[in-house]
Amino acid sequence: MLKNYLITAFRNLRRHKGYSVINIAGLAIGMASCLLIYLYVWHELSYDTYHADYDRIYRISTQTKNRGIAGCSENVADYLRANCPEVERVFRIQNERPAAVRVGDKTIQVENIKHADNDLLSMFRMPLIEGDPRAALVRPMTAVLTRAVADQLFGGGTAVGQTIRIDTLDYEVTGVVANSPTNTHLKFGIITSWASFDMIHQEPFRRTWDGGFFCTYVRLASGVDKSRFESRIASLIEDHAGESLRQRGEQARLFLQPVADIHLHSNLQWEQEPPGNVTYVWVLALVGGMILLIAGLNFMNLASARAAARSAEVGLRKVVGATRSQLLQQFMGEMILTAGIALALATVIADLALPAFNQLAGAQYRFRDILTGPGLPIMICVVVVAGGLAGLYPALILSAFRPVRVLKGATAKGGGGVMFRRIIVAAQFVMAIVLIAGSLTVYSQIDFMRTRSLGFNPEQKLVIEMPTNAVNGTNYKTVKSEFLSHTVAKGATFSSSVPGRWNYQWRTFPFGEEATNTHSVHWYQVDRDFLNEYGIEIIAGSPFGPDCNGAMCEGAIINEAAVATFGWSSPEEALTRKLWTANRPVVGVAKNFHFRGLQTAVEPMGLFIMGEDFRYLTLRLDASDVAAAVNVVRQKYSALFPDKPLSWFFLDQDFDKQYRAEQRLGMIFGIFTALGIFVAALGLFGLASYSAQQRTKEIGIRKVLGATEGSLVGLLTREILLIVAAAIVIALPLAYVAGTKWLEQFAFRTSVGWSTLLLASFAAFAVAVLSVGYQAVRAARANPVESLKYE
Repeated sequence: MLKNYLITAFRNLRRHKGYSVINIAGLAIGMASCLLIYLYVWHELSYDTYHADYDRIYRISTQTKNRGIAGCSENVADYLRANCPEVERVFRIQNERPAAVRVGDKTIQVENIKHADNDLLSMFRMPLIEGDPRAALVRPMTAVLTRAVADQLFGGGTAVGQTIRIDTLDYEVTGVVANSPTNTHLKFGIITSWASFDMIHQEPFRRTWDGGFFCTYVRLASGVDKSRFESRIASLIEDHAGESLRQRGEQARLFLQPVADIHLHSNLQWEQEPPGNVTYVWVLALVGGMILLIAGLNFMNLASARAAARSAEVGLRKVVGATRSQLLQQFMGEMILTAGIALALATVIADLALPAFNQLAGAQYRFRDILTGPGLPIMICVVVVAGGLAGLYPALILSAFRPVRVLKGATAKGGGGVMFRRIIVAAQFVMAIVLIAGSLTVYSQIDFMRTRSLGFNPEQKLVIEMPTNAVNGTNYKTVKSEFLSHTVAKGATFSSSVPGRWNYQWRTFPFGEEATNTHSVHWYQVDRDFLNEYGIEIIAGSPFGPDCNGAMCEGAIINEAAVATFGWSSPEEALTRKLWTANRPVVGVAKNFHFRGLQTAVEPMGLFIMGEDFRYLTLRLDASDVAAAVNVVRQKYSALFPDKPLSWFFLDQDFDKQYRAEQRLGMIFGIFTALGIFVAALGLFGLASYSAQQRTKEIGIRKVLGATEGSLVGLLTREILLIVAAAIVIALPLAYVAGTKWLEQFAFRTSVGWSTLLLASFAAFAVAVLSVGYQAVRAARANPVESLKYE
C-alpha cells in the first residue's frame, strides 16, 4: 500500500511539473529563509548558555541614584569569599585598553585585553589547551592567550613559559585557551591575572566600597535561592560606605543579573561589550515566521486548488473499494512527501546561502549549526503540519462526493473551497504589505539617523588612537605640531574621547548642592582647539581662550542638556555656577551635539582641559587628496612612535558604526521581505495559471461571442485584485501601528508616513498585477478554436 502511494505521488509530481516546481520551490524558499533567520535568532538567544551550570551564574551589578552600573566595588568579591558559603566561586574582570603586544621582533595590536581572577577559567567554559587551569591566573604578571593570539605571536609553537611584552610590561604566558565563542559577552584575546592588575593600578579609590566599579561574577551553590541571596547582599555597599553615600545624596544597591540575560536584557554603564537588542531579535523571528506562513499557506492553497482535477481518480478509487481513511492517508502522505522534498531542497539552499548570510549578519555560522539548531526540528514540524493540512482538506472534500456523479463527468466542487482560497490569498498579502511597510520604515529611520545634523562636523576627520601614556600635558603640543607641519593636516586636536566612543561618566554636582542635585555627566578631557575643530557652537559664555595652553585650564564647558538636568533656568545662569569636577566654574554652554548615536537622547556633557588622558588625536585633513594624507599620517606616526602600531579611523565612518545593528536589521529585513514577496507572487502565479486553465472553455466561448481581450483580462484578474485591495485595507493600520511601536525605542526618530504606506500598497498591488496579469493576458490571447474544437 505504501509503495502504491509513493508511486502515485511521484507520478503526480512528474505529470504536473510546472505546478510541482512552483509548490516545492515556494515552500523550499520559505523554509530556507526561516532556517537562516532562526539560526540568527537562536544564536542571539543562546548567549552564555553553554557554560556548565549557567543558570547559577550571575553578575553583581549596582543601581545608583541616577544610573545602573555593570559592576560593583572590588571589595565585594573578597567579602563574598570570606562570608558567603552560598557562593561557590567568584571572579572579577576588567577591560584594558587595546595595546601593542611584542615577542622579539614581532608586534601585533590586540584589541580585547582583560584582567581577571583565576576562577574565570573554571566558572566559564574555557578549557586550557596549554597550561594548568588551577594556577594560570594566580601569580602577578602572568597572562593567558587565546589560540588565535598565540598563533599570531608564536606561529603555532608552544606558548606557555614564553614572555610577551604588553606595552612596556613583561608577562609570562601561563596558558592558552580556545578562541572565545561568538555567543558570549566576555570575549577576549589576552587575560592577565588580577594580581597583575593590582600591581599596575594602585589608585586609592579602588579599595573603597563606593569607589571603582568592576564586573564581578558569582556561581551560587546548588539549591541557593537567588532572590534571598540578592536580598542579603543588596545593601553591602551602603552598610560599608553609608555615611559617604548619604553626604552626597547618593545610593547604591547591589542586584544579580543572570549571565544568560546580559546580552539581550542589560544595557548598563560599563558593559563588557555593546549589548544586543532583543526587540530586533523578535522582529526578525516574526519576519521568519511570516515568510514561513506565507510559504505554508501557498502550499496549502495550491494543493486545495488542484483537488478538483483529481475527482475522477478519487471516484475510481472509491469504486474499487478505497475507504475514506485510505484516501486521507494517500492525500496527506503525498503532501507530506512533497513538503519533505521541499525541506531537503531548503536545507541545500540554506547551506549555499550561508556564506552570504554570514556576511550580512556579521556571524560565523556553519552548516552543522543548521542541523543542530532548533530551526530544523521546527521545519520538520512544518512539513508534517503543512503537508498534513494540505492533504487533509482536499481529501475530506473529494471523499464526500458520490463516485457515480464524479465518473459521469460532474466536477467536484466545494463551496467553502473558493472562500478558503480567497482568505488564504488575502492573509498572504496582508503579511506581505506589513513586511514591505516594515522594511521601508527601518530604512527610513536609518536614513534619518545618518543624515540628521549631529551638532558637530564629522567630515574629513582622521582619528588616531594614541599609545598608552604616550601623550600628556607636557608633550602634546610637540606631537600636534609634528602632524600639522605637513599641509595635508589643516587642523588637530587632542581629547580623551571622540563622538561615538566610550567616555568618562562622573558624578557631578554644583557646589553647595551635593546632597540634592547630583547627576551623572559625560566628560571629555580636551585641548583648547577641540570646539573649533569639531565645529561645536557655543550659545553662552565663551570657548576656551588663548590662556588655555597648558595641561590645565580653569573652567568647564557644558551642554544644554546639562543645564536642564541641573535645573538652571537658562545658559546664562549656568555661567554663574561652579561644578564639582576639579573645582571648575562653568565658562561656557555648548549647543547640544550627538556624542552618541541618535538611538539615545543627548545626555549631560562637559568639556574641560587636562592633559592627563589624551587618548585620541583628531586630524582635519585636506579633502583634495585623502589617500595621500593618510600616507603622510603613517609616516609621521612611525617617526614619533616607531615601536607602536598605528590604529586609526575616519570619524564619520566610526560614528556610523553605532547604527550597525539597525543597518543589519534593515538589510536582513529587506532581503527576506523580498523573498517573502517572491514566494507570495510565485504562489499567486501558480494559482492564476491553474485558474486560467480551468476556465479555458469559458474564455473560448466568450471570445467567440465577441468578448475583447481587455474584458477577458479584467474578468480573470478582477477577483484577485479585489482581494488584494481588501488586504491593503486590513494591512495598512497594522503596518502603521507596528512601525510606530518599533520607532518608539529611538530618542530621535522619523514617522510612518503616508508615503511609506502608499508605497507598500503600490508594491503589493504591482506584484499581484504582474503575477496574475501574465496568465490572464496569455489566456485572453489564446485561440478559442484550440479550446472548443473537441466540444
